Amino acid sequence: MSEISLHQQAHVAMLHELYGAIVTRTKAAETIRSYDAMIRMVTPSDIVVFVHELVQRTSDMEAVRMGINKLLNVTYKALSDYPYHVPAEGTYFHVCIRNNAAMVKHMESIRPVLMQFNKNTEDEVLRSTLA
Repeated sequence: MSEISLHQQAHVAMLHELYGAIVTRTKAAETIRSYDAMIRMVTPSDIVVFVHELVQRTSDMEAVRMGINKLLNVTYKALSDYPYHVPAEGTYFHVCIRNNAAMVKHMESIRPVLMQFNKNTEDEVLRSTLA
C-alpha cells in the first residue's frame, strides 16, 4: 500500500472518530484538540471517501447531514486551502453540477406542496400533485 493510501486511511479513520464525537456530543472539543495537526492536513478526497463510507453504513440521513455539516465546519480551514476549479463544459462533473442545480430548482418549486403534504399525508389531492 502506498504512503498516500496510508495517509488517507489514517485521515478517514480520524474523520470517523471526529464525526462520532460530534454526533454523540462525547468529548467533541477534546477530540478536535487532540487531532488538531491531523485536521489541518485533511484533503477534499479524504472527505469524499469518509462521506461515502458513512452513507454506506448509516440509514439516518438527517443525522448524517447534521454531523457532516459540523465536521465540515471543523475541517473548513484545511479544505479552504484547496482552490475550486470550475469543471469544463461537457465533462461528467459539469453535467452532475447542472443536474444537481436542476434538481434543487425542482425541489424548491414543489417545497410548498411538500410542506402541506407533510402536515397531512392522507390528502389524496396533494399526493396526486406530487406524483
